[in-house]
Amino acid sequence: MGICYGKPIEQRSRQSRRQVSAETDETSEVGLNKSFGFSRHFSTHYEIDGQVGRGDLGYTCSAKGKKGSLKGQEVAVKVIHKAKVCFFYLLELLVLDSLLSVFQLMNALMVEDVSREVKIMSALTGHKNLVQFYDAFEDDENVYIVMEGCEYAEDDAKQVMVQILSVVAYCHLQGVVHRDLKPEHFLFSTKDETSPLKAVGFGFSAYVKPDERLNDIVGSSLHVAPEVLHRAYGTESDMWMVGVMTYVLLSGSRPFWAPTENELFRAVLKTEPSFEEAPWPSLSPDAVDFVKRLLHKDYRKRLTAAQALCSC
Repeated sequence: MGICYGKPIEQRSRQSRRQVSAETDETSEVGLNKSFGFSRHFSTHYEIDGQVGRGDLGYTCSAKGKKGSLKGQEVAVKVIHKAKVCFFYLLELLVLDSLLSVFQLMNALMVEDVSREVKIMSALTGHKNLVQFYDAFEDDENVYIVMEGCEYAEDDAKQVMVQILSVVAYCHLQGVVHRDLKPEHFLFSTKDETSPLKAVGFGFSAYVKPDERLNDIVGSSLHVAPEVLHRAYGTESDMWMVGVMTYVLLSGSRPFWAPTENELFRAVLKTEPSFEEAPWPSLSPDAVDFVKRLLHKDYRKRLTAAQALCSC
């Protein structure tokens, strides 16, 4: 998918507003009941260790079971900050016509979305290629989703990125800029564990000469390079997209995030990705430097595909 919009939040808001209005007296006192109905005994069952990753609305940490069937077992815990989720929905719902509606909808959408995530994970657990869901808890501050602990080593990311870089280097050698590099456009050719990756999604690709600069804005908004937003770019923009994918592979979070597309573009242009939070301090200096050189805002100082391959 390129830069486009999904279902408008206003449409979702109107639908939810009708549901909330049917359930809530609009003359009642404004307030947030941020309860999901989960158990409030997380600390009785698990002891949190260190943080291993961070997302937009919370973080993931390792933990160990203290009792029951998971006693002594290492697990992963996704911690969702209730306040951050509320703030996210508040930004989305400012289109509404009353502060009361905003608060009611903010609460309803938050509970709906987090509860759906838990329900789906619980229903799907059991498949060998899906992370196993164990339980969900909450307290006044957070929701805790307990699941199977999984590891993703630096070497695993390296094996994936070497294949991606090989494709990108070949495209650039042929004078082709892909312009829409993202995980969805790399598929395994077979179900075998040693299956090679195959690049797809050439709908936005274009021929470009070494001294030519393209000016149309295409591709995924989550992977767009700064020079694309400035409407003057070449093959270097593909390397920015490779940098975004590598950042996500190594950390599990995106280098840039904002609640709206315009704010996301502003972040890409003005802010720097964080390398201070987990898991970056535990990764090798070479891996961190590699990603930083791919996400250099000055495309002239960014690694080329050939240089990146030599660095792997």
